[in-house]
Amino acid sequence: MHSNGLTFDIMQDNTVKMDGSKVELPIQAFNTTITHLGHSVKVSSSLGVEVVCNNGHGLCTVEMSGFYFAKTGGLFGTYNNEPSDDFTTSTNKNTTNVLEFANSWAASCTGTNKAVSFTAQKGTKEYEACAAIFVDSASPMSSCFGVVDPQPAFQKCVNEMSRDVTLTKKNGPCKAAKFYQAECGFAGLTISEPSHCGKYSLNQSIATVSGLRIHSCPPLTVTCQMDDVTIEQGDSRQLSQVTRADVVFVVEEKMCNYNTDSKLPQLSKHIQSALSAHSFSDIRYGLVGFGGQGVHDPNHIHTMASKMFGSQNEFKLGTDALRFGGEREDLMLLGHSNWRAMCSCLYAHF
Repeated sequence: MHSNGLTFDIMQDNTVKMDGSKVELPIQAFNTTITHLGHSVKVSSSLGVEVVCNNGHGLCTVEMSGFYFAKTGGLFGTYNNEPSDDFTTSTNKNTTNVLEFANSWAASCTGTNKAVSFTAQKGTKEYEACAAIFVDSASPMSSCFGVVDPQPAFQKCVNEMSRDVTLTKKNGPCKAAKFYQAECGFAGLTISEPSHCGKYSLNQSIATVSGLRIHSCPPLTVTCQMDDVTIEQGDSRQLSQVTRADVVFVVEEKMCNYNTDSKLPQLSKHIQSALSAHSFSDIRYGLVGFGGQGVHDPNHIHTMASKMFGSQNEFKLGTDALRFGGEREDLMLLGHSNWRAMCSCLYAHF
């Protein structure tokens, strides 16, 4: 995307490049800000345009101010609530040819249409898996069927599973389910994705009993992933030894904390040594900032090597991007939500 003479690229692994060079998030360039939101990257412009991409699910959403009504065109159609002219090319020609339409809006290179629509055959793996989510009244997404037509999502599911034979009944429908969940959200209805589609290490409950750590999934978590073992909601596992640790630093980017960024890498080294001495061998670091100026004011995640968590050696990539200068007095903490299962979780606030 282009803004104020700068070119931003969001790669498949959520790496962000500005004019060809990798940058850590958050970043602000003139009226454009780019931040990391969980597993998504968000690009916002004060001119009234917002793009959020979740590359793990292949899902991008674009929202824009009503100021642009009937003033825009492109791959997302013409913003005037009139479907009949959504395939208008850059030369203002209305076409039914998808390839002609797409190539007319190409910014640098043209391509070929590789999309194939498959016919769903009852009794096949593809049909059964997709119908269970997008046709069956017992589907966890069925409450939205009367609001948003599930047929496009069903067809997307069949296409993806037919094209990629390695997909299973469990993971095959998941991208289509994420797409349908987003569509329902735009229609004002919140629904859950199928339980087997969520493999998160989020907010696992941890209790210590007689030296053993017991991890269980809280009510809002779909599943917890522990190496090659998936714990479904309500299940629990008993672990005799924990060798992982996730450490998150929460930093107020106010002037009174100036120079803190130069001290944190050394502190992380001390923490690394202390945890290693207690048999922790897999240690990650995260960095959350708030209270600064501009994009550094709201709660935000500082990436390191384009990731939410990094190694101790990568931690300095995040601290180098801290910017001190805010004067906000209220305390606003952001929970770093990408905790791993089977780990000890530590916060440090500055």
